[in-house]
Amino acid sequence: MQFAYQFPERTERLVLVGSGGLGPEVSTAVKAITTTGFHQVMGALTLPGVRHVGSAGLKALSRTGLKEFRDFDEVAEIYKSFRDPAARAAIRHVVRAVVDWQGQIVTMADRAYLTDAMPMCIIWGEDDRVIPVSHADRAAALAPKARVEILPNAGHFPHKDHPERFVRILNDFVRTTRPATYSRARWRRLLQEGPAPTTMLESVDAPTA
Repeated sequence: MQFAYQFPERTERLVLVGSGGLGPEVSTAVKAITTTGFHQVMGALTLPGVRHVGSAGLKALSRTGLKEFRDFDEVAEIYKSFRDPAARAAIRHVVRAVVDWQGQIVTMADRAYLTDAMPMCIIWGEDDRVIPVSHADRAAALAPKARVEILPNAGHFPHKDHPERFVRILNDFVRTTRPATYSRARWRRLLQEGPAPTTMLESVDAPTA
């Protein structure tokens, strides 16, 4: 989203997948990354032996078939990456820029109008436990022209849960929309004047079969 706002001349379409920036709610695990002791605690939890047991446990839970643990195989890979102190520091730096102990602190609400005429597709897993699927409704309210796809039996990584369906959605989205066009003068005027009935990026839906 930020790239689309900053570089509209390089953005033809926008696809959001389980996206942040649409409300404060986020999983407790993500909020924990912002805490003071995260670096030290995760350093201990990723020591050899401890890391292997923890990773195996997460993967075992992911195989139970319970939707609460659907994404734990992916979480296991993220957890293993934290054995690198530089990786821990980087992820903490990134997360703290957008999340605090109360949840997400950034929002697209005040800038959604900048992509009003840019083709947008919002894809969410119905069982997302990282960022709730209700945020898809907020995205649709902020961007009424957006295409919203809620994938049942999918978590925070719908492209992994249902890769073929995910690709079909993307292909159809590209096929049935025309890329946004950019005018520097109009974009500058939009930034100066704020939301207005007309926008600086123009896109017309292509005819569908």
